[in-house]
Amino acid sequence: MKKNYTLTKNPFFRTCKNYSRIFCNKWFMFLLLFAFVIGCKKTTEETGIIGLCPVVASTDPMDKAVDVVLNKVISATFNTEMDASTINSSTFTIKQVSTSTILSGKIAATANPAIFTFTPDVTMLPFTKYIGTVTMGATNKFRTTMVADYVFSFTTIPQITVSASPIAGGTVSGAGVFAQGSKVTVSAIPATGYTFTNWTDSGTVNIASTSPNYQYTIAGNRALVANFTAVIAGNFAVNLSSNPAAGGTTIGAGSYNAGSTIAISALPNAGYSFVNWTENGIAVSTSSSFQITALATNRTLVANFSSVASSQYAVVLSSSPSLGGTTSGSGAFNAGVSVTVVAAQNVGYTFTNWTDLTTGTIASTSASYTFVLSSNRN
Repeated sequence: MKKNYTLTKNPFFRTCKNYSRIFCNKWFMFLLLFAFVIGCKKTTEETGIIGLCPVVASTDPMDKAVDVVLNKVISATFNTEMDASTINSSTFTIKQVSTSTILSGKIAATANPAIFTFTPDVTMLPFTKYIGTVTMGATNKFRTTMVADYVFSFTTIPQITVSASPIAGGTVSGAGVFAQGSKVTVSAIPATGYTFTNWTDSGTVNIASTSPNYQYTIAGNRALVANFTAVIAGNFAVNLSSNPAAGGTTIGAGSYNAGSTIAISALPNAGYSFVNWTENGIAVSTSSSFQITALATNRTLVANFSSVASSQYAVVLSSSPSLGGTTSGSGAFNAGVSVTVVAAQNVGYTFTNWTDLTTGTIASTSASYTFVLSSNRN
């Protein structure tokens, strides 16, 4: 025969009057668990104060942050005051994902008892993913624990290093840490008796650029080497550079015999237009591609560029081949104006046509070509 039980005078338990003891006990335990999960409150035996279940409200850096500086002091902010003795190297850790190496550091309380910091003992590695964990061992001042570990991740900022080969060959600049996707320019200046050869990625022979001023978009860490070549006895150096360094690239530097004819070219980067070539501060050509002669002395030329205003369009000109001739008419212009570009052939060449490098189509077969500017033209 089924018996009825009265467990307590509480209204809830009176609902169990017509059910078995096992059913009532299971239902009671379920409600207790549900109340704990959604409310997560605890009354201490000593004070009778109800404590809120602690959780990590936020971290700095935030979860999935990128471009985090390498010396970042990491912090965790809780929703309640915490017991500082429980926030330690066992309950608050930072780990390098690729190697599972725990990052050593000092954990400290702050003036706010809900905020704790982790200061790494060593600088973090560039462009590396780390995972931070705050475990359930962390409790608030009422000794209430978290219901689950809190995990967050972040990736540090990429780093660019530059070096010269050989070391005596010249000087390099542009190293540092840069946000992912940003543009950076590295520069190489040859020492006396050397010419710049190219940029390569460290440990490889892959040529990244043949311009001493090399601009590219950051996509992770990179170690670049500027390679220099000693000038052969009896030859003379032609050295090129860009002003500003981010303005564009140059082609034609090297070691040449006296009397050699050399074609040098300048190509502006996005957002810049070519102005002129100068030597010892004196303008020598307004054509981005032109010929020079290797005299019985070293020569140093500078390709000058100017930034294009946001309300303007750039006209970029170049010669193919570089020895074929010179051009004029490049620069920055307002939308809607008529622009005329002119090509002048060198001895031994004839003009063929103007081509639009964006579309790959012939723009004109006339050496003097006039058009209305409605976009950037190359």
